[in-house]
Amino acid sequence: MSINPFSNRSFTIKSTIGFSVAIALLLAGIFAPFGVTTGISAAAVGATAEPEPAGHAGHSGYEGISRLVSYNGYGSHGGHDRPDINRPEAPEVQAAVSDLREATARFHDVEVAKREGYAPFGDCFANPPEGNMGYHYANAELMADPNVDINHPELLLYEKQEDGTLKFVAVEYLAFQAAWHQEGNKFKPRLYGEWFHLNTTLLEEPFYLLHVWHVRHNPNGRFNDWNPRVTCR
Repeated sequence: MSINPFSNRSFTIKSTIGFSVAIALLLAGIFAPFGVTTGISAAAVGATAEPEPAGHAGHSGYEGISRLVSYNGYGSHGGHDRPDINRPEAPEVQAAVSDLREATARFHDVEVAKREGYAPFGDCFANPPEGNMGYHYANAELMADPNVDINHPELLLYEKQEDGTLKFVAVEYLAFQAAWHQEGNKFKPRLYGEWFHLNTTLLEEPFYLLHVWHVRHNPNGRFNDWNPRVTCR
């Protein structure tokens, strides 16, 4: 899978307190590391939440799952509402997560992910004591697509091991807000019965996102942004 140019579009990671340098994120090529060695904090990737709409969810890439009742999304790379982690997952959600595991099994080998167009996206995202996200690998071609596909996530999440290798732990879906609504979608994206979150602080262009912890268990909830069982090294 190759990375296609973004028609001269580029996105810049916004600087925040504790991050004095804004790094250009060129989606026409590879994603350059932030150059930060201590991890990316929750403050650096905070977000402005958007009220969840009721009724029609718009195009989601998985119509059966999109009709399920959603959790309250826990922020957006650092939000405030926690999902209902005590509610059992619906059988349809469990089946979709199982399909996702099968569809992404090859990405346990990060070299396969690289060959398919995923490239490193910054340092380890950290938010102690809530947890961490790990290291992101992003696919520019999928990010350029204004839609979301349940078995083709835009980003893959990895945890660095003590020996330096990367262990696949989760996926993240992403859709740029303007492009999503230009496709005729009235509401935010929704997968697995979950509304995406709106992030307005990490990149210059606002985007919707959803994390799914389909490999590493997350005691905060499968769709919570932060996982206390993930370590930033």
